[in-house]
Amino acid sequence: MRYEELTIEGRNAVLEAFRSGKTIDKVFLLDGCPDGPVRTIAREAKKAGSIINYVTRERLDQMSETGKHQASSRLRRPTSTRRWRTF
Repeated sequence: MRYEELTIEGRNAVLEAFRSGKTIDKVFLLDGCPDGPVRTIAREAKKAGSIINYVTRERLDQMSETGKHQASSRLRRPTSTRRWRTF
């Protein structure tokens, strides 16, 4: 099975992904951020069994596509690669 990788940026978008039941492989959070929404993301990630990585702001800036990350996660979805043959 192959995986499609998609990056979600922003606190609310990440929280919505968890709450809607999306499979999130890894979450990247700002190290040392005492903010309430970041703690909520960490709690949801633990419940879902996601890997939590605490990184520096510079690392989040490097990973960010929009520059407005606040919290960033990678979402992996399984995609089928099987091809069915008919006889």
